[in-house]
Amino acid sequence: MDLMKALADCKKTFESADRTLMEAQAYLAKREQSACKILDVWVVSTTSVGRQLAASLLVFAFRHGDISERVFDQYWVRLNGLEVAA
Repeated sequence: MDLMKALADCKKTFESADRTLMEAQAYLAKREQSACKILDVWVVSTTSVGRQLAASLLVFAFRHGDISERVFDQYWVRLNGLEVAA
């Protein structure tokens, strides 16, 4: 009986951890989406000051975990005019 109780407790713990993980992933996705909206405005700037601000924002967002490495690379390429056709 103790084994069954332990297994049930483990199952509850794993379900709780899965739920927490999904909530954390959803939160991070929202943060990344918000950061991308801001970056979209600044990356297309044609002024040198606007592009410098975009570079600073991009590095700041990446260092603070607001965007993933994939998104950082994507915007860095756009910022430097190295965008290639998909």
